[in-house]
Amino acid sequence: MVACALTCKAWYHRSWFYLLGDLHIRDRSEVLQLHSRLRAEPRLGTSAKFATITGSEDTDARQRLLHLGTFAMMLARYLHKLETISVRDSEWTRGAVQVDHVRCLGAFASLVSLCVSNVVFASVSQLASLISAVPTLVHLRCDNLQCKQTATLPPVPLNARGIRTIALFGNLEPPVLEFISRLSHVAQLELLDIGTSADLWAVPDSMLYDLIKARATPLQRLRLSLAVVDPRWLEQIGRCNPPAWYLSPSDQHECLPPRRE
Repeated sequence: MVACALTCKAWYHRSWFYLLGDLHIRDRSEVLQLHSRLRAEPRLGTSAKFATITGSEDTDARQRLLHLGTFAMMLARYLHKLETISVRDSEWTRGAVQVDHVRCLGAFASLVSLCVSNVVFASVSQLASLISAVPTLVHLRCDNLQCKQTATLPPVPLNARGIRTIALFGNLEPPVLEFISRLSHVAQLELLDIGTSADLWAVPDSMLYDLIKARATPLQRLRLSLAVVDPRWLEQIGRCNPPAWYLSPSDQHECLPPRRE
């Protein structure tokens, strides 16, 4: 599409509609550039379905995500059909990301999916604020999340009940996992997708087992994507609710409710 945009003036304007379908915002200047373009051609905003707000991929130089609030405040009026926001590769120091700015994400009325990946939080409360800022949230994915503070966990967000799918991947520190476990007790989960590191499954009474046990009955699907599988884990999971589960011999070790005649 970039090549098409450079072909001629007529193709340039038509190509931008498709180029803006998947946005990648790395700093405030890119927000301002996008705002200028959408203000000149508002129709382009209707093509955007996905947006990634990122800091730095260098783990030794994590950036504060100051442009997250700028993105929400300046672009919500133009991105009417935005469905997914991915927040990744950043460090949230205390006070670096204002709560009022995060709440502006609620202005995206069509937003249903939130992905948080490779983020270092000062406290779990920041993750809770990010989740609660999306009142229409249905799909939540957490991937490689760290938390520097292990204080008392925040209350479960009021919008947790609307969440239907939760995906947990990579390394999730215990405070984060415990918060997600509490959130799942309120959510009306249909799919639980787990692909976290093996050490979190080390003992049968781990938080992941508690999470699965708590949600076993209403789940329509439990999907495990693990590089190393211990048969004891599958045995423990099968005991969560034997009448409602069977283990398929697939690579992803999917657990599906049995068909009822």
